[in-house]
Amino acid sequence: MAKLSYTIKKKVEKKYGKVFFLLSLFTFLFFVVGFLSLKPPEFDDCSKLDSSECLCPKDRSNISRKNIILVDTTDPVRGGKFDDVEQLIKVFAQESKPLFAWVADGKRVDQTSIYLLADKAPADMRPIASFCSLPPDIALFASDLTAKQIRILENKATEKLKVAFADLTKSTTAVSSPIIEALSLITSNATYWNPGSNLILISDMIQNSPECGWFENLPAAPLFKSLPNSCKRRVDQFIENILPNKVHKSKTSISICSLPRNTIKPGLNDFWHDLIQDGLKYDFISTCDPLQIKSRYRDLN
Repeated sequence: MAKLSYTIKKKVEKKYGKVFFLLSLFTFLFFVVGFLSLKPPEFDDCSKLDSSECLCPKDRSNISRKNIILVDTTDPVRGGKFDDVEQLIKVFAQESKPLFAWVADGKRVDQTSIYLLADKAPADMRPIASFCSLPPDIALFASDLTAKQIRILENKATEKLKVAFADLTKSTTAVSSPIIEALSLITSNATYWNPGSNLILISDMIQNSPECGWFENLPAAPLFKSLPNSCKRRVDQFIENILPNKVHKSKTSISICSLPRNTIKPGLNDFWHDLIQDGLKYDFISTCDPLQIKSRYRDLN
């Protein structure tokens, strides 16, 4: 009987040993697969501070939304509004997506480009800085980057922000303010924009240009339908650039962070509401709060 008991005990130990081995193997494979699933796409380092490719994935298909922040510098950015500009740039340019949102979006990051509106809208407007959000912190541990390299990337992003802020402080009063022309141009550049992203305007929204009218000199803003045909072509191009298409099916969210003026131009809000609603069939949101802007985007999509 003792021999039988010993034999049964040995078989039980062998059985549980096999179960423990399989459980350990499963757990190991689970963590390996999980680790690899969080591995972010490879992205470029940057050796030059003004490189628009800095901190972005090498494979540009790993960029989801291409947001634009257009800052109107035809009038000085004063007081508390500078803090609003700084906060908007930091939130959209530096904050990572939540982990689950990042995974659900195919581990793609968002790109945010900062444009300054001067008194002239050149044919090839370029951003003063362009950022790609880093993957969530936990995903960075699954990347090939060392902790030192991650800190270097974060420091480079911070330095680029300092350059952007320094340019903003140089804004002075200008003769013209070609807002419509600028919107048409910057949304035509597929490197920095795609439909279904966030378009944020930081401006007093006073349009001043030979092509689309001198609002500053009028007692009230004109009706949208009274725009000259040359300007309407600009508007049509802008609307076409931000409407959903076969590749980018989400809706573009437009936000206006208003710069203060001594007086409110009568009819100005109606003009911009009509321009946006006529093309998109929905309105923009007036806010400088990045959380409200993100919430608006979620509501639209």
